[in-house]
Amino acid sequence: MNAAADISRPSRVRLPAGPVSLAFFGTAFARTWLTLVFVDPGAVARGGAIAPWPHAIFDLGFFAISLVVALLARKLVPLAARRGAWAATLAAMLAVSLVFSVGLWVELPTWACMALSVAGGAAYGAYLLLNAEVFVGVSLLRIVLYMAGARVLSSALTWVVQACDAPRLVFVLAVMPFLAVGLSRAALATLAPSERQRAGYPRFAFPWKLIALVAVFSFAYGLRQSTLAAVGAGQHASISTGLVMAAVFVATYFFSDRIDVARLCRLPLPV
Repeated sequence: MNAAADISRPSRVRLPAGPVSLAFFGTAFARTWLTLVFVDPGAVARGGAIAPWPHAIFDLGFFAISLVVALLARKLVPLAARRGAWAATLAAMLAVSLVFSVGLWVELPTWACMALSVAGGAAYGAYLLLNAEVFVGVSLLRIVLYMAGARVLSSALTWVVQACDAPRLVFVLAVMPFLAVGLSRAALATLAPSERQRAGYPRFAFPWKLIALVAVFSFAYGLRQSTLAAVGAGQHASISTGLVMAAVFVATYFFSDRIDVARLCRLPLPV
């Protein structure tokens, strides 16, 4: 009976390895880029006069690309196979980095900041959608492990880069998009054909309950977002986010054979 129980028990989830590990690092670099440019640009400005980058405008760009892909999913899936999708995402991220870098020394007009905020939101949203196709054949527990680890790494990278002067920051912002897009694209290219997102649009049950749950959580969090950000909590790659994600990473790695993923997904709302 003990042998049977051991066989039926899930094994401990493995650390990132193989092609998927490239997307793991790509996600960390993309989140670092996002935090440095849009979440807390004042913390990395050195002697410049950066005009405000409205995060709400960034969210509009993120919302727009998500809505377009959702409505046209039957024609776009798999998105990563679309010609120019990776290049367009990289170009948009680099354009944002360039304008932000100029803003380190020259005050930018508000319209330019708003336009680039929309472009940045759309670019980051497109990156996440493209990167998601790398994880099609990966178990849910491994995805939790990868995403938590990527956020921990992103927090560490952001903490280090925020201490850089302007020239070094410009270099980092120029390199981050190449690393993020390049690693995720390489991860997808090295996957076996059976592990990739297949063409076509299979029938499935629309997860409206999960979407409603995320919407309620996002709304509640949005009401207190500015207060949390003022004390350095809850913003993408902040130290508090890194600490929480480190706890999730450790719990997932050491107790993956005991974790109920359904309960784990419901945990953020009561917290």
